[in-house]
Amino acid sequence: MNRFWVTFTFAACVIFWGGGVLAAGPIISEFLASNDAGLRDQDGDTPDWVEIHNPTEERIDLDGWYLTDDVNDLEKWEFPAVSLPPGGYRVVFASGKNRRDPDGELHANFSLRAGGESLLLVEPDGATVAHGYPDYAPQFVDLSYGLSSDCTISQTQTVLVPEGTGPGR
Repeated sequence: MNRFWVTFTFAACVIFWGGGVLAAGPIISEFLASNDAGLRDQDGDTPDWVEIHNPTEERIDLDGWYLTDDVNDLEKWEFPAVSLPPGGYRVVFASGKNRRDPDGELHANFSLRAGGESLLLVEPDGATVAHGYPDYAPQFVDLSYGLSSDCTISQTQTVLVPEGTGPGR
């Protein structure tokens, strides 16, 4: 069987010092841009999703923060009044359904492109990108992309993928 090498590089805007996280705010810890058989929303659909993580030791209020897939529209989807506890996570479905109920599932007003684009978390000023994946590579079906579980500064992983099973196949 023919095989080729695929190298993925993960990078984070998180700095560690003596085991403690010095990050100032939330990060996009993981996303899935081609969800076929994975996480389902309350409607039974399998939309794309984005996981936001608070790596700090303080509660973070996400009210007024933004998610976008468009570098020319940094205020594309605004978070409602929700917060993340220290070490907490929150999933936002990138479904295009635009649901902002703080007590329900969150759904952005855009979907992610499996063929690649950008995904950014923007601070409440609407101009400062806090974290993101500019021009992420084409994605595989039901394979999430993001940071390693210990949020190291960077990690490169080489994965053998059978020929003909790459993104979009």
